[in-house]
Amino acid sequence: MSGALWGGRAWLSERDRQKTIAAMLDHADELRRTEQGLSPAAVEFRKALVLAPDDVRALRGLGEVELRLSQIPDAINHLRRAEELAEPEERATIQLALGRALTERYRGSGNDADFRAAHNAFLEARQNPSVEPEALEAYGALFLEKGHNFNVDKALTTFDELLKKYPDHPVSTGVRALVADLRHEASKGG
Repeated sequence: MSGALWGGRAWLSERDRQKTIAAMLDHADELRRTEQGLSPAAVEFRKALVLAPDDVRALRGLGEVELRLSQIPDAINHLRRAEELAEPEERATIQLALGRALTERYRGSGNDADFRAAHNAFLEARQNPSVEPEALEAYGALFLEKGHNFNVDKALTTFDELLKKYPDHPVSTGVRALVADLRHEASKGG
C-alpha cells in the first residue's frame, strides 16, 4: 500500500485523505457558526490537524474557535502557526484574528509586549483592503483598553479614518455610535 496514509479508520490514498480533511473542515466551519457548536468544531479542527498538522485552514479555524472559547494561549499558538504557513493573500485574516487574541491576552495581563504584538498584527492586517475596516476597528478599540496605553485621541483618530474611508461598511455603524459616545464623554470632561 505505498503512498497510503492512516486516516483514523482505514488506510487512505492521498486523494481520499484530502477529501476527508476537506469534509472535516467544512463540518467544523458549519459547527462554529453557533455558540453551541464551538466545542464540537474544535474537535473537528483537531481531527483534521491529526491528518494534516500544517493545514492553514484547520489551524486558523481552531485558533478562531479557541479565541471564542476564551482559550487564549492556544488560540495565539494556532494562529501564529497558521500565519507562518499561510500564503500572502491569506495572512491578513489570520493577523486580524491573532490581533484580537493578543488584545484579549493584553486585557488580562496588561503586558506591553501583548499590546505591541496586537498593535503590529492590526497594522499588518490593515494592509489588505479586504479586512482593513475590521482591522481599523480593532486597532482603534485596542487604545480603549485599560492600562497606560489607553488613548482616546488615538482611538478617535483611527475611528475617524475608518468612517471616512468606509462610511457604509457594516462595522461603521457601531463605530459611529461609539465615536459619538466618546466625544460626548470628552465634552463633559470625563
